[in-house]
Amino acid sequence: MKTKHILPLGAALAMLFAGSVHAADVKVFVDGEQIIFPDVQPTIIESRTYVPLRGVFEKLGYNIEWDDSTKTAALTNEKTAVYANVNDLRIETDSYRRAVGNGLYPIIIDGRMMLPVRAISEASGCDVTWDANTHSVGIFTESEAPSDFTNPQGSGTKTEEDYINGAYALCDEIKHIAAKGNNAALLRFLGRGYENTKNFEITTTNSALIRETANKLYAMDPPPATADIQPFFKQYADILCRFVSITETYSREECTKDEAIAQIDALKEEKDELAMLFSVALNDYFKEKNVFYEGVYGDYVLDMMK
Repeated sequence: MKTKHILPLGAALAMLFAGSVHAADVKVFVDGEQIIFPDVQPTIIESRTYVPLRGVFEKLGYNIEWDDSTKTAALTNEKTAVYANVNDLRIETDSYRRAVGNGLYPIIIDGRMMLPVRAISEASGCDVTWDANTHSVGIFTESEAPSDFTNPQGSGTKTEEDYINGAYALCDEIKHIAAKGNNAALLRFLGRGYENTKNFEITTTNSALIRETANKLYAMDPPPATADIQPFFKQYADILCRFVSITETYSREECTKDEAIAQIDALKEEKDELAMLFSVALNDYFKEKNVFYEGVYGDYVLDMMK
């Protein structure tokens, strides 16, 4: 979900949690076991928790290799690979490599590479919690996060967080479909530098995957407290289905390529407007609940729909 034309949501959220946390105050637990860092300690920068390269990720089963010539770390386990240097952070799952985004890059403190713990832990299939009272990060490898978890910084619950993150994951799947299938029509619709593409092909398989993902998004059962957010996901699902209908009309030769492209471009404008309105609604939700779900913030808002 990327901010433009409106107050940057990342900055707005950072203002909500402007207080700094000393590195020594941050504790990290994996399945209840505290990770001890011998030298450089975890730290919080702009409401994001960074931890040293070694310790947490080795506990999560990653093998870590360092390429000194490129200053790049490679973390690999059976399912996931992470590639990190100070200019880039990418996660690979199912042979699909994507940039983490959100301005999340590794940082160097006292010669140690530090990585954003939530982004990589969640990409590894873990649940992550934050206790503001004790400045503690909890990482649960087998979905063992306590069912009664509530964000100590506000009234948001884990059920709400799970709904928002789950809906985002479905939205993100659309980008996976676009990239894996080299889908020019969908890439044009997503607006990722393909606005001038001449190719307008979309396979039946891709159409079915997009519609299936949209239907899952529409069918999600949200907690009542997210009532102001849920309509945006439903509207996005509706726009996706209308996108598929346009491509199917074109494939049946019921309209020309130029007509189909014009319809997609109009639909893209509707999607972009929806994304901007959504970013405002999400910002209001965060403020009302006084919560900060570290996997859902700022620059990701509009990126989800753009």
